[in-house]
Amino acid sequence: MADETTTSPLSDEVHERLSRTRKLLNDGDSAAALENAYALDQLLSRHPEARRADKALEEIYDEVKEILKGLEDAQEPASGPTRHISLRSVGFYLGLLLLIVLGYFFIGPIVGERQQIDRLQSFIRVMHRDELQTRGIEVTIDLKDKGRTIVYDLTEVAPDTNPETVFYMLQTFAKRAQDEPFDRVTLAFGGTPKFVLDAAYFRTLGKAKNTATSPQWTFPENVRRPDGSAPWPHRDGNWREVAQQQREDFEVLMKEWYEP
Repeated sequence: MADETTTSPLSDEVHERLSRTRKLLNDGDSAAALENAYALDQLLSRHPEARRADKALEEIYDEVKEILKGLEDAQEPASGPTRHISLRSVGFYLGLLLLIVLGYFFIGPIVGERQQIDRLQSFIRVMHRDELQTRGIEVTIDLKDKGRTIVYDLTEVAPDTNPETVFYMLQTFAKRAQDEPFDRVTLAFGGTPKFVLDAAYFRTLGKAKNTATSPQWTFPENVRRPDGSAPWPHRDGNWREVAQQQREDFEVLMKEWYEP
């Protein structure tokens, strides 16, 4: 009598699905092959006892796992995640670049200007600390025109302060601000611009401090009003008359600067 091989319905279905999956793989239909492999995997997962009783089913189960792994790896788009990460990276670096540009053109100058103002204001604080006669004179330093104009703003002058002390304080500030980058200095009182000095003269004024030169008498002829006009001319003639005119010019200038 010939041997008869009996198979279970489960085994028949497993072999049928496996054959279909292999054929789909050979035909290049990965999506359909993946769908069949998933179904086969679920089928075998539901019958662990049958797998343990039938070595062939266990081997098929292992094969299906390998097929699934290969198909899932192949289904992962080669460029999808990379493109996603790339776009995120591009967005990040563009944002970073924008922050750098904003920092360079906007934030950087603001911070740098604030630091320069603090440095210039410290010159006033040092004078108040070291020189008693200056303590009745309050000065606020500011910058305008993108830092090219120093605003020397007298905010308070004690009634008993003489004009020479106010000028002395300005000249001391000029000496200490020699290395600062600026084009002009605005002399203000209470926030109102009164006179303007160009940078070259202001630096000369600072260099003349502690020398035999006394620039306060020629100070008026070097100032300009905010509109550019020169209120006091250069004085010539007899030295006594020139000295008297320069003293009068100086006194008028100081009154116009900070006296109400």
